[in-house]
Amino acid sequence: MSDSTTTFAADVDRVLAEIGTMLKAKNAAYGNSALDPVRIFSKADAAEQINVRIDDKLSRIQRGSDAGEDVDLDLIGYLVLRRIAKARDETADEVRSRTELYVSEFGPVSDLAMAADVASLRKVASAHFGAAARGKP
Repeated sequence: MSDSTTTFAADVDRVLAEIGTMLKAKNAAYGNSALDPVRIFSKADAAEQINVRIDDKLSRIQRGSDAGEDVDLDLIGYLVLRRIAKARDETADEVRSRTELYVSEFGPVSDLAMAADVASLRKVASAHFGAAARGKP
């Protein structure tokens, strides 16, 4: 590996570590407010609320008004949070889709029946969804 490639890789690792440290510190300070907002006034989902925060940061960059903040770092942080929110939404959509598939094939399962035999239900669902995910009947 060339010196410039090694330097680039180290620079990427350093900047990403800085972003991770900032995100973790803000999460500790503010709670998980970006990904799990309390929704007192706004009822928008987490991804949409993050989009609003990104718009605010872009507005500050455009106006040259940073109010002592590192708006570039904050913007990158919000973009990372947006990716996390979108990935969580996709995972939730996948779970809903699999649940709908299960119900359409096997019929609804009562909460009581599910609670009585969660291990068996997981085994059947895993076998069914695993085969469906591989394209097998």
